[in-house]
Amino acid sequence: MYYRGAKVTFANELIKKSVLAFMTRETDGMNNMSMSFRADLSANSLLLVQLFPSKKDSDAHDKAVSAMVTQIKEGGARVEQMEGEVSNFFVSGNLTLDDLKGSS
Repeated sequence: MYYRGAKVTFANELIKKSVLAFMTRETDGMNNMSMSFRADLSANSLLLVQLFPSKKDSDAHDKAVSAMVTQIKEGGARVEQMEGEVSNFFVSGNLTLDDLKGSS
């Protein structure tokens, strides 16, 4: 399993919400993506983690979204990317899909 992640800091909360809605709609599940989650770090920043079966799938996804990422950066966002092999993964046996959806 391979992960691709990013810490993204936007100019403000509205831009963060707009980009997040767009990217969720347009990119989640692309290129054999196994899982994606985002965690709010502040009103204008987030942590994104995406899991793929292989580096090949991750690289294909990176290529597919690179133009969008460039535009996000041109809009003033700071994007700190990271990637690598997943070394450990744990999911509790009593975790449900409702738990993963969160309390929105």
